[in-house]
Amino acid sequence: EVIRQAQNLDDGRQITLTIPEDMDIKADRDAFRQVMLILLDNALKYSDDEINIEVEKTGSVVEIQVQDSGTGISSSDLEHVFDRFYRAGESSFVPGFGLGLAIAKALVEAMGGTIRLDSEMEKGTTVILRFPALEE
Repeated sequence: EVIRQAQNLDDGRQITLTIPEDMDIKADRDAFRQVMLILLDNALKYSDDEINIEVEKTGSVVEIQVQDSGTGISSSDLEHVFDRFYRAGESSFVPGFGLGLAIAKALVEAMGGTIRLDSEMEKGTTVILRFPALEE
């Protein structure tokens, strides 16, 4: 559902999802959808290639990775990406207010999850979400 919405923003881009069967997390559906839309919107804005979403469960934790191969984020900017209104210097040409990742972090933490970014200049960024798995 979220991938379909994101592809409406850029219908020429490939977004792949790798997820095992019956992968459920403890989270609010609408809040989770908003987080994923924020992450995919950022990946579409800051990269030109395919975006990959990979999901796996380890014990009682589900990890979701959203990977792009864009320009990456410098280490000095990386420590501020969750600050409200923060925009890296080189992103000033991209539309936005610098609120997306701050909102995503607040939503993820309110649902009992964690969010972090790994990035390497000229190689891309991976956003890692971790949520408690829904016990059956």
